[in-house]
Amino acid sequence: MEELINEDLNRHVIILVGHRCSGRTEAVRAMQDLGVVGVDNLPPQLLSELARIRYEECPPGRRHACAVALDLSDEVGVRHALDSLKELDKMAVPYRVLALESREATSLQRITEKCNLPADSLQAVTEDLLKEKLALQPLHCLAVETLDTSQLSVYDLRERLGLLIKGASIHRNINIDIHSFGFKYGPFLPADILFDVRFIANPYYIPALRELNGKDEACAEYVLAQPHTQFFIQHLTELVTTIAPSYSRLGKARLRMGLGCTGGQHRSVAVAERVAHEIRLHGFHVSVHHREMGDSNGRSA
Repeated sequence: MEELINEDLNRHVIILVGHRCSGRTEAVRAMQDLGVVGVDNLPPQLLSELARIRYEECPPGRRHACAVALDLSDEVGVRHALDSLKELDKMAVPYRVLALESREATSLQRITEKCNLPADSLQAVTEDLLKEKLALQPLHCLAVETLDTSQLSVYDLRERLGLLIKGASIHRNINIDIHSFGFKYGPFLPADILFDVRFIANPYYIPALRELNGKDEACAEYVLAQPHTQFFIQHLTELVTTIAPSYSRLGKARLRMGLGCTGGQHRSVAVAERVAHEIRLHGFHVSVHHREMGDSNGRSA
């Protein structure tokens, strides 16, 4: 599958074209889930003006990718779109055209459900849809990819768009927040999943380690060397990297995991740091927070 964007995503306009009920609006929403600014049903003659505002008046550091679904229903709209693309070329604005389509039966079903049309109007709708598809051919010829949305759910569409614009599975866009905490101060209630690491021997009872925390090398080595610690980290990493895609496909942008020990200073901190490291190796964005150490913002990579 060709990547829509293999350079700097923040410098591109992604132009979505397609007939009625081909999935343009759903694609814009999916793009927004990917962190892309989305504009739906934009009159094509306004495309170059939108690009000028975003790319001439915004400093490079503040530019964001923009996905635009054009409002196209006839040959006049298509001509306006082609003229706007020529303007983008003159302005040296980088863009990619992505075409969406669906099979006739699927399109008719979507139109009927959306507009509650009577059965005797289907023939006219079918003819109008065919004319619309023919009118769009010049734009489809410019597309770097054509997506048939007939059999795609909203989640499948989001996954496909993620593959196209990022070249990697969309599930890697989910943010994983790991929070260490101490049970004696209460569990970390916002957690989606919660784990207890009090089965690990407590460094608190080692005089040389008592005043340290899990981010200190000596304390971390002691925690990670305990029986079953590596087993726990290995299987927890496998669990999180396996279930994260399912959370993402359901539209969840963040997965919060709590790791608790007694005081939230030693074991949970060391394990949280190591688990975060392991999950990052799988390509996920991970933030680490240590509640009992006053680290509410955490660090990410």
